[in-house]
Amino acid sequence: WLLRSIDGIPALSRIDVERVLQARKEKPQAVPLALGLGGVADLLIALDRAFIFDSVREANLAREGGALAVYAVRGRWRPERLVQWLPEQKAAIDDGRPADLSRLPEMLPDHVYVLLGRDNLFPYRIEYRREARAKRAVAGDRCFVSFDFVDVVFNRPVDERQFRFAQGTYPVVDETDGYLVRQRADR
Repeated sequence: WLLRSIDGIPALSRIDVERVLQARKEKPQAVPLALGLGGVADLLIALDRAFIFDSVREANLAREGGALAVYAVRGRWRPERLVQWLPEQKAAIDDGRPADLSRLPEMLPDHVYVLLGRDNLFPYRIEYRREARAKRAVAGDRCFVSFDFVDVVFNRPVDERQFRFAQGTYPVVDETDGYLVRQRADR
């Protein structure tokens, strides 16, 4: 379920998880699961399919109550995925030459960082980043999307009532078909 408010007008949509799971059983490679459906594990699998993680350093993640010791793991695009976004650079990418990442669509990162707890390897933060390349930009890179997992508790029972949703009087738009099409197109 997703409740959005556009100009103060609420809109409720849903994705039928049972249909997505059935489609995934029928064609596992065609229908990956997004964070909301496949959890953290499938998000990490999707990152691994898109990026090569080849740089690791120790760091600390600022948290309420003190810093958390983490490994900062940097990922760069896998060549086969990069070619999907930069088809005009296929020859250079296939030859192992550097791609012009400034040509990536603005909404895409050119690298990612995953901050893994040193004690448990849990991904407490995932950052999608882009190098600053504009003439007026500050040197370095910028994080434009991040996921933070805070107050993480392992192995605690969860009351199933937390997962029940009452739609109330909102009209519902079923987005399952569109979701399945987008997931297949992303492969």
